[in-house]
Amino acid sequence: MGRDFDSKSFEEQSKKSLIDEEMETKFGLKPEDERMPPDLKVEFNVVAGPDKGANFMSEELPIFIGREKDATVPLADNKISRKHVTIVYKNHRFFIIDLGSRNGTCVNGKKVEGAALRAGDLIQLGDSVLSFEVKQK
Repeated sequence: MGRDFDSKSFEEQSKKSLIDEEMETKFGLKPEDERMPPDLKVEFNVVAGPDKGANFMSEELPIFIGREKDATVPLADNKISRKHVTIVYKNHRFFIIDLGSRNGTCVNGKKVEGAALRAGDLIQLGDSVLSFEVKQK
């Protein structure tokens, strides 16, 4: 008679499509547009905030940073949103996109809605500051 309705799966797909639509509308980007090159990985080092000293690594995109436990980079900072920002890759560059957070996002001290990232950039979300690094595998 067909598949059972899985509300959790439906909810996750709905969230993802809203995020994709917002990124496409505002920045012309979609997470599925390009994949991260297979020889690269992204690292985040938390240099300030409640998680200071923590390190996170990802070899897949999109990357989500926020308070959600299942975020790629989960942070225990009450001043950031559950899904605060995403990192995508397009045209051989990494981009950070604020997902409508209440307290905003800064890259190297400048408030941004979206921006290209370079290795060594500092990302501030709430009280947390993360360094963005791109490494060879």
